[in-house]
Amino acid sequence: MTNKTLPKSPAPNTFFDPVYVPPTGGSTSKNPNVRPFFQYYNMLQTYTTMMAVVSLLDRVGVFKAMRGAGRVSVQDLAKKTGLQERYLKESLSAMAAGGIVLYHPEKGKDLGTFEPEEHALILVDDWESGKAPHPLFYGGQSENLVAYWSVVPKLAEAFKAGGGVKFGEFGPELPRGMARTHEGTMKSVLVRKWLPAIPGLVEKLERGVNVLDVGCGAAAGIIAMAQAFPNSTFKGVDLDAYSVSQANEKIRQAGLAGKNCSAEVRSVYDLIERDAYDVIFTFDVVHDLPDPLRGLKEILAALKPSGLYVMMEPRCSDRLEENLNMGGAFLYSVSTVHCMTQSLGNGGAGLGAAWGPRKMKEYCMAAGAKSFEEFPVPNPGNAFYGIRKSQASKL
Repeated sequence: MTNKTLPKSPAPNTFFDPVYVPPTGGSTSKNPNVRPFFQYYNMLQTYTTMMAVVSLLDRVGVFKAMRGAGRVSVQDLAKKTGLQERYLKESLSAMAAGGIVLYHPEKGKDLGTFEPEEHALILVDDWESGKAPHPLFYGGQSENLVAYWSVVPKLAEAFKAGGGVKFGEFGPELPRGMARTHEGTMKSVLVRKWLPAIPGLVEKLERGVNVLDVGCGAAAGIIAMAQAFPNSTFKGVDLDAYSVSQANEKIRQAGLAGKNCSAEVRSVYDLIERDAYDVIFTFDVVHDLPDPLRGLKEILAALKPSGLYVMMEPRCSDRLEENLNMGGAFLYSVSTVHCMTQSLGNGGAGLGAAWGPRKMKEYCMAAGAKSFEEFPVPNPGNAFYGIRKSQASKL
């Protein structure tokens, strides 16, 4: 297979609205941009403060207790959850003012009732039971934010002295929050939408092949595939022991333990198998690696000559001027507080999340790949690339 020409540059991530752009002209004020920027900045800090409360309510189970309960009073919610009425009143008032939950005033009462309505689909999951959440569930991000804020003092020191914050220093909130956030997407669209967009892959998985997921986290991806393709064998590896413990519990809950799905603690740099796997996946992993070139070399070495390596990475450009939108703001921000710093914390390259397809192709070809192409996978935030180590390889 020959290399396909990459697009000139991917369109900026359109998942988010455009970032604040200072107004031009039409003002006689000495500093015409001050008030609009103040309003924008105030909005950001308001949202940030609200997310602190969202995280609290997620942690103590308030949103879950409200799901399906209809209109509920603070008194009834306190009885149902055993939580303090005063904290519930204040926090739910914040959520109502911010549009997170609905508020229904009641005549003759100081405080009416609250209702999450369909917002609960975004806010609530059943992580402990193994039940797949709604595809748009995003509540796990509130745990990620706690982890990011917790390492700000360490990050400040890294700004001055160099180095970074290792993955394990973020505490359990980060791997748990990441796993919760991604589970709904993986279980709902990976098999149904993403894999069919990769030519020949579904047919190969149906026939039966050996598959490896490097950086598997809590194994949502391989569980979804193992359930859909029982003739194939799926293995996940991850360096984080906490994530792998989550993965094995999820595999057990899915009834796949001892069957065609497994996970183990192992680094990408310790993939001792050679020419062993028909398909290898990495989902949002390579840019986090301390030594991405070495990691790619190990992945390609573990891939069969006829195999396919599917790499999912953020859909973005490697040029800042092409990422000036809220998608870019998120990527550079999460890279500062997580992706880049945990790579630097391990003495690595600190590649960062917004490395773009040009650099991705350079790294893959330097690692020994013979072809690199983008697949038309319908995903606004991430792009999927196919890498092969043999020109003649086919699915």
